[in-house]
Amino acid sequence: MTPVPTGRTTLLTAGLTGLGGLGWATSRARGRTRRTAADIAELDPQTQAREIVWLLSTHEFPWDLETALSFALFRTYASPDIAVVLDATGEFGHRARKRYDDTELVMAWMARDGLDGRLGRTALRRMNAMHAAFELDPVDLHYVLTTFICEPLRWIERWGWRPLTDAEVAASLRWYLDLGRHMGLRDLSEDLADHDAFNRAYEAERFRYHPANRRVAQASVDMFLQAHLPAPVHPAGEVAIRALLDPPLLAAFGWEPAPPAVVTAVHAALRARAWVQRTLVPERRTPHDLTRVDRPTYPTGHRVEQLGTFPTEADRARVASAREDLDGHRT
Repeated sequence: MTPVPTGRTTLLTAGLTGLGGLGWATSRARGRTRRTAADIAELDPQTQAREIVWLLSTHEFPWDLETALSFALFRTYASPDIAVVLDATGEFGHRARKRYDDTELVMAWMARDGLDGRLGRTALRRMNAMHAAFELDPVDLHYVLTTFICEPLRWIERWGWRPLTDAEVAASLRWYLDLGRHMGLRDLSEDLADHDAFNRAYEAERFRYHPANRRVAQASVDMFLQAHLPAPVHPAGEVAIRALLDPPLLAAFGWEPAPPAVVTAVHAALRARAWVQRTLVPERRTPHDLTRVDRPTYPTGHRVEQLGTFPTEADRARVASAREDLDGHRT
């Protein structure tokens, strides 16, 4: 990322973050709804976990959970074991938006239709087939799962308009544990603290700088900025994103921290957005269903059975070579 002077950039970054969040809250999110919270409270977090997660993601915290899951995936790029595979295929360099849309749609269809529903099962099969095609290490898959478990909870605890209830936390854990078992992960703990500990231990051991990390992360940032901001303010947008990244993540990407003034401004904007959600935003009447969002990747719509990208023989060869090179640097 190129350095950007502070001063006016600090104000611009705060404005972009604050107005973007507040504008989305009022025009799209229509976020808080006591009625939905009451509906959730009547559901069983163990047997109706999917229904609770669906209501949280489509009514109570649509922007928060979509953003948190984006950052969850972003964290996985700081592990060279994961990043070299993504980088070697070239998909992030050429079709980052399709990768993002496919991932979001697969996750959204599973949540909407359930792991036993026809379209949910199809989405699950596509995801598992992609993982199998790259022969991903179960340890890395477990880490990815723990980012889905932990990052949304951490985000809402820090930036959400209200705290999650114990039942909502339990339902979120149950949903992702069920998903993990359908991914082929075995002996998953039922204790949230165990997944948090695994997540932190994995990052402490495996987060380190690698050029592939930086390339994949930069491609993702560029895609996000192109989708949401005009080109003249992309440098300010990059600084705003850096303001939300912790030191180990920044180091793994080889990025400099955002200036303290920008960090303060971005954090203040997120707190202001939460206040607006809590006090001013009217009840959401229709779900924010990610399976129905217009996407430039699929201008005429999408088919669940066609989501995802699969490696060619050339991709497999590049991935194998990248893994061998990574292993060589470890010895």
